[in-house]
Amino acid sequence: MRMDSSEVTYINRINGVIGSIEKRGIEAFLISNEKNIRYLTGFWGKDSKSLLLLCRGHKILFTDFRFIEQANRQKTVDVSQWWEPRIRCFVEKVTGIGLKNIAFEDCLPYFDFGKLSDSLSGIGLIPAHGVVEELRKIKDGFELDRIRTAAGIADAVFQSFLELLKPGISELDMATEMDYRIKKMGADDSAFDIVVASGMNSSMPHAALTKKRIEDFDIVMMDYGVVVDGYCSDITRTVIMGKANKKVIDIYETVKEAQELSLGSISEGISCRKLDSVARSYIEEKGYVENFGHGLGHGVGLDIHEDPVVNPSSGQMLEKGMVFTVEPGIYIPGFGGVRIEDLVALKQDGVEVLTKTDKNLIII
Repeated sequence: MRMDSSEVTYINRINGVIGSIEKRGIEAFLISNEKNIRYLTGFWGKDSKSLLLLCRGHKILFTDFRFIEQANRQKTVDVSQWWEPRIRCFVEKVTGIGLKNIAFEDCLPYFDFGKLSDSLSGIGLIPAHGVVEELRKIKDGFELDRIRTAAGIADAVFQSFLELLKPGISELDMATEMDYRIKKMGADDSAFDIVVASGMNSSMPHAALTKKRIEDFDIVMMDYGVVVDGYCSDITRTVIMGKANKKVIDIYETVKEAQELSLGSISEGISCRKLDSVARSYIEEKGYVENFGHGLGHGVGLDIHEDPVVNPSSGQMLEKGMVFTVEPGIYIPGFGGVRIEDLVALKQDGVEVLTKTDKNLIII
């Protein structure tokens, strides 16, 4: 029977993982990260505690009755239903395979590791970090299409947010309406807890939502993203209510220029550390380096934060196929903050800025 393109993609990913662990002298790999299981099989069982065992002769997805029908819809691995205690069911199945060692992801819960260690007599358990994540950092055309769609919805939603943004509306009400509109426009969900930070709250890069009402002259920072078929987008825009004073304008233009310089410096082979330094050096030149305390960006895909990591200590290099954010910011306690964030893809033919919302200063 002829396989469709998605099945071929999943099989190629699985074979890549098996090849990677075999190079380390390991027979099998136990995957517990739900996003990694989705990446390798297409199966998405949120909070299902499913497990995926991969080795040369066996590819088995373990899940329970709640998800068994959904698991059987994927065609790339066998499915085994377990009953509680689930680790015992897993051990009984694995013992019959005759493995000598199994690698496991370092996100495996300690409780599960203890049960496996006690039960898998004669089978060595070896921790492994970043095996699937190493594949995930390079996006294929299918993935990029989903991320591009998610970015497009984020752009479209922003225009409707500006219509809502008026003095008197609370941060919480703004975020609630944003979440509703994100879903109405076709997204599966918000990619993370929406940030609407106004006035002095905007000096906190990941400010928690409050019932504070937006006022005239407030800085309003909005950080949000959407999910489409599991893939995320991420965007931040900052606007001013009523009137912007000279200091706000200076901060805003500094952040905007730092971001533009960074976008113009993206190329294959540049170190993530060096790209971060492009924005950081400019912000330092303008006297605000102490107010830029986070990294310039992060990878985006099935997770909102994944490789590559773009910060001053990163040892990674940019490669074609990577999708990541560029988001410098300046935050001054007791005053407020500004961040401008875009999502970009480094492709064979150059850099594509996936979020296209206007970055010129908007005063409402």
